[in-house]
Amino acid sequence: MDAAAGGCDADDGPGDLLPRRGSGPGAKAALGGTRAPTGPRAAGMGSDSGAKDALGRAVAEMAKAIQEGQGFDKIRAGPAGRAVDELYEALRQGARAKNPMSRTMTGYTLVLKGDYREALALFGGALRARPGLVAAHLGRGEALLGLGRGRKAYAAFTRAARLRPRSAAAHVGRARALYAAGMYRKALAVLKRTASLKPDDASIHCKRGEALFKVGRPEKALAVLDRSISLNPVSWAAHSARGRALEDMGRSREALAALDEAVRIAPDRSNTHLGRATVLVSLGRAREALAALDEVDRLEPGNKEVDEGRDVLRRVLAGGRA
Repeated sequence: MDAAAGGCDADDGPGDLLPRRGSGPGAKAALGGTRAPTGPRAAGMGSDSGAKDALGRAVAEMAKAIQEGQGFDKIRAGPAGRAVDELYEALRQGARAKNPMSRTMTGYTLVLKGDYREALALFGGALRARPGLVAAHLGRGEALLGLGRGRKAYAAFTRAARLRPRSAAAHVGRARALYAAGMYRKALAVLKRTASLKPDDASIHCKRGEALFKVGRPEKALAVLDRSISLNPVSWAAHSARGRALEDMGRSREALAALDEAVRIAPDRSNTHLGRATVLVSLGRAREALAALDEVDRLEPGNKEVDEGRDVLRRVLAGGRA
């Protein structure tokens, strides 16, 4: 069994989305006005003042997160992620008013919800109104990646990079599209250049580590991933990728420790449990490997390869031959 990629792209979302301070509409204008979009009635939350305050914070935090280029994992973990359905209901009123920035922010809530096709339509509408809106190009790239349309995603991120050449988010998006297409060396070249724009961005180092592993350089990957973890110790993706690199180098016990840490941070990531199963098999710990595969099946049922692996391990535990 081959553990799936750790998914460092999950640590990141597009950055530089809103106009720079002083160069365009702020959060209020971006939402197409504040009264209806941010009110609790618009979100179906009644008139409770606490709910109103919570939704207001969610809107403000999402605008701030996008402005600062925070990743989707950070947005999900904050007020916006905890109130994504309510946030969508609030923001979509501005989207109906055809405000390009309102459409863009609503599109991001849809990306968070996994509704990539509807998000893509909103980004398209925003770009018809404002073809140079970097936010919408980056959002469009995210939606296209979610739909598995890597070539078009690459084009969207490249357009954003041309509009804002120093946008690390645009270049990271390009690298992610290349990575998804299996073009690991090209992705690595883009990420190396991008790291010079944001040398302290843990997620960029995480992606570089994954790409280095894919091109057969596990030792270098390990060093880069250690750098990523030093910047962000709670990145499940970096710990997971580190585990795969260590396993490839024959350091199975260390690999298991890294994957255990990834599971502790994010217990609902099936690919990390799959990685643990692989390492546990190499350590001869079949019963624990079976438990790890059972967890994969619980999180993502119906995987034929996982079912076959579980059958093999059951036979081993029963004293049969694999």
